[in-house]
Amino acid sequence: KHIGNDVVVIVFYDDLETSLAPVSIASQFINVYVVVREWGERYVVSVCERNEVGGFGPEMREKEMVFGAEEIWGEAGVFREWLLTKIVNGERAAYQSCGILAKRIRKTREMLLEELVSKYVPAQERGSISMSV
Repeated sequence: KHIGNDVVVIVFYDDLETSLAPVSIASQFINVYVVVREWGERYVVSVCERNEVGGFGPEMREKEMVFGAEEIWGEAGVFREWLLTKIVNGERAAYQSCGILAKRIRKTREMLLEELVSKYVPAQERGSISMSV
């Protein structure tokens, strides 16, 4: 998949030594990076966002969060729930803080919707397409 048209990017490393330099990825869309590194049976998670993006939950007690095997694979799904919440909130924070990003995303969604309508809706049933966000 092309990296660059997503608002939130998840990067997974299978070691602790590898690091990410967000400036090495040229993108006008990416606002939040979630880096997950494997450490034995644990995951170490760090999050970085552009300066324009305000803070978003769930809160991180430290710069990096460490999740153990039970939190990752246990029935409660603590890691999964935390990660999904962090990703969704990061995307929402990016939309709210960056007006240009919201306009670009809206234009992309309008184009995709128009394409779907032209492909799957018979011409005689089409009205004007209007998206309200």
